Amino acid sequence: MKKLIPAIITLCASMLAGCQIDDEMHTIYDVYYKTAFTTDSTNAVLSSAAKADSLDKRWDEWITVKGGFEYVNSDIVEYGHCWVKGDGLPVINKQATNCVAFYNTPNSKESFYSTIKGLECETQYSVRSYVKTQDGRIGYNPEILVVTTDHPHDKWFETQGFLNSSIIANRSDCVNIMTVINGDTLTFFGMGRSGAINYNDMWCYSSKKKTYEQIPPVKSHTGEIMALWGAVGFVINYIENDIAHHLLYVGCGCSKPSGDLKITDYNKKFFVYDIDTRQWAEVSYLGDHDNVWLTEPFTGQPRTGGIGFAIREWGFVGLGEFQNGNTKAYHSDIYLFMMARDEKKQYTPTSGYFNPMTDDFGFGGRSGASVVVVEDNAYIMGGVGTKKNDNKEETVYYDDFIPCRFTMPINSRPDSYTFTWPQPDKLIRINEKLDDNPNDDHKVFKPRAYASAFSVNGSVFFGMGEGVDENGNNEYYSDMVKFDLDVNYSPIICAPYQNADSPASRASRAIVINGGDRTFVVGGQQDSEGNITYNSTEWVYRP
Repeated sequence: MKKLIPAIITLCASMLAGCQIDDEMHTIYDVYYKTAFTTDSTNAVLSSAAKADSLDKRWDEWITVKGGFEYVNSDIVEYGHCWVKGDGLPVINKQATNCVAFYNTPNSKESFYSTIKGLECETQYSVRSYVKTQDGRIGYNPEILVVTTDHPHDKWFETQGFLNSSIIANRSDCVNIMTVINGDTLTFFGMGRSGAINYNDMWCYSSKKKTYEQIPPVKSHTGEIMALWGAVGFVINYIENDIAHHLLYVGCGCSKPSGDLKITDYNKKFFVYDIDTRQWAEVSYLGDHDNVWLTEPFTGQPRTGGIGFAIREWGFVGLGEFQNGNTKAYHSDIYLFMMARDEKKQYTPTSGYFNPMTDDFGFGGRSGASVVVVEDNAYIMGGVGTKKNDNKEETVYYDDFIPCRFTMPINSRPDSYTFTWPQPDKLIRINEKLDDNPNDDHKVFKPRAYASAFSVNGSVFFGMGEGVDENGNNEYYSDMVKFDLDVNYSPIICAPYQNADSPASRASRAIVINGGDRTFVVGGQQDSEGNITYNSTEWVYRP
């Protein structure tokens, strides 16, 4: 387990205080670390919270610092913390506006917490504890805590935490799956490609622990290590006989990173990773004969660029594209994964098959669509496909937002195939919705595929990605829209990247990692003077 930053940063001092009050008295302090996150473990990071009565998105930057005493003199009348902007020596100013004070004689065994408010974002501060006596003398702790405040909300910024640790640098088309287990959002990601290279490493990030770890690579029943790009997957969590099971399924994708693709370059196998035992197995379906190993339980055509997601205990795979020589086909089908049962009627996670839900999900075959699940609903966005115009096939990029509401049978399991693919209640054109919003001056959100999508606090975010300009040339984007799921799916344009005009901020096919109070978008593909390059940039967004 490697840590980007400890869950608690502790800084203690047992030195005698300056302006000595008593030879045996001093204060100690540490940072009371809660939900903030940084990739620089040498600095503490200040947490931040929204002003509850603010409507203009001004945020209050704050830090809570811990103090304590090993010995208390009875003439102490005040104690607390003081600070100064920058890397300096904190002392209490004449107006006492740079300190948090407590006016009493402390108990030697008690700790105190000073909450420093009204700080500036992305700014360095120096903080130390102090005490004051009846005759006006002040004792300062000689140990100074230097901190850098966090980035503001509703803003993108660059960082290098994962990339500096050689995690998912310079690659695209990685498998990217999120799930919630015991209140912790886990993001599984890995494999992918970069130019002529396919990767086989797999990783897991915990939003609660704020740590990542490498997990075993995907392995077939013959021991082959799989290196795929454009694979899809989902996580099924279920309880059977009072035992919780957490299963990660990964499949489809392509084993050849570039060039002319043939059907033999595609993978139709599926693999299951038991998150609790940390073991991979290949999914098979034995059928009527126990000695028949069917290594391709997925009954659909090969594909990359598809979508995979889970609704409760139901796993779905669909859409995507398939290329065979000069022929490219876009899929519009959706499949439901069903685990088989053994002779004791117990689920067998390594045995199952995919049942076709629908041959056509209703809105055109497409690759590079994005999907986000909120509660029991799936939201499908964007993608690229083809349409006929004067009997000629033309490439089309989508700017649609498709809500799919699922109604599952109560207490039903995925092997009771009793419902059909839910036809979306409406098709939302993003730009048409933006035109209806009088408070948004930005009216253009270009159709796109291979975009980044995620959900925070019940809202869905969708952006970045790739498309074409007015001349049919490839272009990449950095803008993003936010959908309010409670108000008729109303979209608004989010704050763009801090360097939105930089080519490095325009990327598609990136990895999205849930960081709890923020979201990481890592790597991906971009255009550099007409050439495809693979991104070594990492962005963070604080909603």
